[in-house]
Amino acid sequence: MRGVAAAAALSATLLLAPAARSDPATLNTRVPMSAGVSLQGTVTGQGPLGARPVIVEFSPYGPGSGTTDDGPAYNYLLVQIRGTGDSDGRFDALGDRTQQDVVETLRWACHQSWSDGRLGLNGFSASAITVYNSLHLSLPCVRTAVLKSGTFELYRDLLWPGGVSNSLPGAGVLGLIGAPAAAGGPSRL
Repeated sequence: MRGVAAAAALSATLLLAPAARSDPATLNTRVPMSAGVSLQGTVTGQGPLGARPVIVEFSPYGPGSGTTDDGPAYNYLLVQIRGTGDSDGRFDALGDRTQQDVVETLRWACHQSWSDGRLGLNGFSASAITVYNSLHLSLPCVRTAVLKSGTFELYRDLLWPGGVSNSLPGAGVLGLIGAPAAAGGPSRL
């Protein structure tokens, strides 16, 4: 009887114990674009990086600038936009080429071993603006988007809201967006 009680106690302990978590995993990768350049991508998640839904963020702010961590059920892909951080190409944060980069990156991410084909978009400020400007395009595998403190119309919403000049804060924000591109040197401009 003692053996049965001990086995039951051990089973109860195992059932009530918190699940063991593996260490976080990080994968630095290059995302090839049809224009001949590649973007720097960083995939993070609970190790090992298996197929999970992926939350994707496009950022001009460089490595480590992701703005969400919704737990171990997801993998996260942070993509440094064209001409910023470790990504190739010419800075084009609001242009057509960056919008195409968003589409091509999502199409690529759908089929990676760490993706189950379900993508969510996340963005705050400039990373939200990148996605807002791409929403008119077909975004492969995207199921949802959470975009915070961004705008589709920088001039009206940031620089001249309601007919009132907001040039000082606007210059600061534009400087933050442009600083990673400028740090890459004249070869990127």
